[in-house]
Amino acid sequence: MDIGEIAQIITGTATLIVALALLWQLRLQKKNLDIAHQDAERDLSLRSWQMMIDEIYLVIKNDDFRKIYDKRHKGFNSLSSEEASALENFFYILLGRINTDYRLGRVGKEEYYYRLHFERLMDSKAGIEFYESTGRDIFNYTPQKGKEEHLEFLQGLGDQIYEEITGNKFEPPARKHPRS
Repeated sequence: MDIGEIAQIITGTATLIVALALLWQLRLQKKNLDIAHQDAERDLSLRSWQMMIDEIYLVIKNDDFRKIYDKRHKGFNSLSSEEASALENFFYILLGRINTDYRLGRVGKEEYYYRLHFERLMDSKAGIEFYESTGRDIFNYTPQKGKEEHLEFLQGLGDQIYEEITGNKFEPPARKHPRS
């Protein structure tokens, strides 16, 4: 064996060692990325959960809003302008949050999670009025990428629950405000 052959063996071995080190480093980076993704998912879940708790506590702890929330069963016409605005904003937050949750892939886009929120919205006359006039359209405000699937799922599920609750198939009305 001459010097050239020994140099090739040493160079080949060094190249193999460098390649193995790079593969090991890539594997470590993937593990770190997986951990970071899990942490981000946990953080997102906790934030979404906290927002839901805040919505519930608003009704439990705020006497003024609790009275408004209780009137929702009579519809928007039973509310003063100020009360209707407060309830409308509450409903916007509820649907805006689930719109964002779906877009971010929360809970694996499982129907039960979104069904729970639609049923909570439409448990009253005002909630149904809000969905009919404004709420369903909230889902149109999402990025173009994946928008068709997004709308098909959320509007489809919302319409299904609307039909289950009211007994009527949802038909988008001429644009009107829930208090008109």
